[in-house]
Amino acid sequence: MRIVRPRAFAAVLLPLVLAGCSSTDDRPEPTPPPVDAATAHAGWMRRIDAAVDSGFAPDGLLGRALAHPDPWVRREAARAVGVLAPADAVTLLVAHVDRSEDLAVRFAALTALATLKRGESLPALRGLLADDPDPEIRRRAAFAVGRLEGDEIAPLAVPVLISALGDRSNAVRGSAALAVWHLGKPAAAAIDPLAAMLSDHDVEVRWRAAYALMRIDDARTHAPLRPLLAASDRRERTFAAWGMRQPVDRNAVRPLATVLEDPISAWTARVEALRSLAAIVEAHPDRRDAVRDVVITHRMRETHVGVLTVLTSVLGTFAGEIEMPFLVSAVEGGDRPVRRAAIVALAKAAGEKAMPTLQIVAASKDPLVRASAATGLGEVGVAGSAILTGLLRDADARVRTAAAEAIATIETPSRFPLLRTAATDPDLAVRSTVASAFAKERPKGWTDLLVEMWKASQAPEFWELRHSILVALGEHAPARAEPLARAAMRDPFLTVRLAASKIIDVAPLGSEVAPPPRALPYPRLDDRFAVDPPVHASIVIDRKGRRLGTLVIELYLEEAPRHVTGFVATARQGAFDGLPFHRVVPSFVIQGADPRGDGWGDSGYHLVDEIHGGEYLRGTIGMPKASDHTGGSQIFITHLPTPHLDGRYTIFGRVIEGLEVIDLVEVGDTITEVRIDETSLPGGDARRATF
Repeated sequence: MRIVRPRAFAAVLLPLVLAGCSSTDDRPEPTPPPVDAATAHAGWMRRIDAAVDSGFAPDGLLGRALAHPDPWVRREAARAVGVLAPADAVTLLVAHVDRSEDLAVRFAALTALATLKRGESLPALRGLLADDPDPEIRRRAAFAVGRLEGDEIAPLAVPVLISALGDRSNAVRGSAALAVWHLGKPAAAAIDPLAAMLSDHDVEVRWRAAYALMRIDDARTHAPLRPLLAASDRRERTFAAWGMRQPVDRNAVRPLATVLEDPISAWTARVEALRSLAAIVEAHPDRRDAVRDVVITHRMRETHVGVLTVLTSVLGTFAGEIEMPFLVSAVEGGDRPVRRAAIVALAKAAGEKAMPTLQIVAASKDPLVRASAATGLGEVGVAGSAILTGLLRDADARVRTAAAEAIATIETPSRFPLLRTAATDPDLAVRSTVASAFAKERPKGWTDLLVEMWKASQAPEFWELRHSILVALGEHAPARAEPLARAAMRDPFLTVRLAASKIIDVAPLGSEVAPPPRALPYPRLDDRFAVDPPVHASIVIDRKGRRLGTLVIELYLEEAPRHVTGFVATARQGAFDGLPFHRVVPSFVIQGADPRGDGWGDSGYHLVDEIHGGEYLRGTIGMPKASDHTGGSQIFITHLPTPHLDGRYTIFGRVIEGLEVIDLVEVGDTITEVRIDETSLPGGDARRATF
């Protein structure tokens, strides 16, 4: 069936739509002239979109939209309730989870309830889990129960989810397993039924149960997890290895060694085994020699760069005379990520004895090496201050940021005068690092400095700094924050206005303040973007000019239209070409496509979160953000399932070909090109279109 998104027409009559959204009086809306159904439908969608994008809905809009006869309008209204979170949100949504409602509307309402996390929705969710005939409804209800917040709610919610662990649907059982650990200490009551699920015939149930056990901080999880260290499924083995440090199992050295020795162990399992071994040494120093023997032996045969990077960092936590040569050799000539890890590990292990080496690498031509040297100098402490002072003047902002972060960790009174010199640095990341240090420690004169920084950081690209300063002052010095907050109510970024509105207790848009000038909040595609999902794209990745591989991805247009719209528009402009992957966390994610190249950049617009019922599995594509509704151009791709991200970050696609490539990506690898498959567009072809 051809799906035409009404959002494709959102730019039509945009000024009229926005003007209507800033009204806050109680007058009834005038009766519109007769229009055809399609026009009326598109009008409702534009009004809902405008409310979501602005963060403000006129009185009664959401209630009327939820009563609209068209289920598509009701579904979008339910999504909007989850984003805008009005006081009566739970009441509005619970009325639309009943089985008499359209299924898509019910899905949207349950996702919104999960986003809101309000305990008063528990009775309705409990009823759905108990007797709703649709397993997908029960799955989403279980997810929502696990997200409820409040110390008084958790003891009530855990029994509901334990009951769902016995559901007749494997999907519901898996969802309940991944939900129950969220509820904190009361989740320990679920250990026995979760352990029983480890013998289930369905591996999709087993790995979810293993993940849940791994996240419950209780020593009783060790016994059921330990046999999974030999499991054939990479997820079960990885999560079992991770579980040996939550809490730390001092007796797991030998079982973890078998994970490293087994040739079929996935690289993610080896990474988690090494991290757990490091945790054992930290908690039980008497196990140092046993762990050292395992790690050094494995160092001789490991070839995966991600594992070697983690192994090198682990050596830094307990290295002595035997291990030091391994670190020195890695500093002098290891792979790029291994070398950078070795610099920091050497500083941790050797302290001031590492200063000659750190002085040399601090002069490297590679800015990422210099940044690692700065981090290492912070580990050394006061002795590294002189070199760090010089690195605060480095030509590369990434190095200056690392130097500021390192100085902030050194326990000496001179750190704040040093950091103050960087408060006027032209770079966002450096300034933000300085502001964070002053807000955390609050030395004498900290409020004056933050106010000065706020006034000097009014350019659009400094929105994140303005936001963090408002939050810090609002929490610890509200009198200083209030005048800044009143001025910030005209900020072009909704996130800043929201922080300001909390300080002065007004709506982010409304009659008490003038609404800010509005630009189009994110790129829109024209009506040619009326395609039959799925939409496909390819990401070509290079390393130093040589092809590393290509990812073929499927984009979730229906579930995340704003994010897919922004991604496609950015790709059509060629704006991804040449951007690096700036962050790689082995056994977690690769992250890139930042215009700045360091994780602090965006596209000059923000996307409203589009949370839906999807899961973060291996190869899932998500949108990083600094706080709610601040996604833009960056992307991250997961190495393995990461359920703790579910419901928090927008999922807008997945890798369907080239999964092995994400295991190879290192910091500094670049996106050569992103191409959108436009063959399904009317009159389209595979060429990049002009936007």
